[in-house]
Amino acid sequence: MFTERYLQSAKKDMRSINLCMDIPNFPAWDWRVNQMKLAELVNREREAEQVITRLDLRLHEVRSELKSTLGKERITIMQVNHRAIGIQGTCDHPLNEMLYSKLKFTPGNPVPDHMWRIEMAPELMPCLETDRLFIQQHNLRAGSDKIFTRLQETPSWKAMDVVKNNRAQLIPNWFLMSWTPAGRDHILDSLLSLHHGSAI
Repeated sequence: MFTERYLQSAKKDMRSINLCMDIPNFPAWDWRVNQMKLAELVNREREAEQVITRLDLRLHEVRSELKSTLGKERITIMQVNHRAIGIQGTCDHPLNEMLYSKLKFTPGNPVPDHMWRIEMAPELMPCLETDRLFIQQHNLRAGSDKIFTRLQETPSWKAMDVVKNNRAQLIPNWFLMSWTPAGRDHILDSLLSLHHGSAI
């Protein structure tokens, strides 16, 4: 997906060469808008609206079901890439919006409240105060496994209750999945599996 900054820069470049084309101005992190724009391209707006409505209803149902388990826990999402670790914030990304706004999960500490993510070297990660830690290793070929190994060797990692209690677990790429209805359904299925005591 284009970031807002890249898109604005591209629009400026296009204006300077005076091409006759319209570059869409998507809100960068709104998966619904992007979904509807894609549906427009294939004349399936009504179907897309129905899918989004059905997913909103399912989110509400799942939130009610998870209240007694995950709904009472502090949740933190981490992505490990080949350069750093990233702790997801509560806003400005479809995954953040889904977990913290729609499902009403309580963020762990230090989950940023007004940012989509903070990144740091593994050695700089503070001891996280969270009941569950979901970790995605992004781009293993580029070396994210080395960063994850460095993280696991830090005093902070070894001191965290979430690690001692075996509640830090690897997840598939929820970051990418959160952009589509099918992906969001998959995330909900995974959370329900945890709720029922199964593995993701």
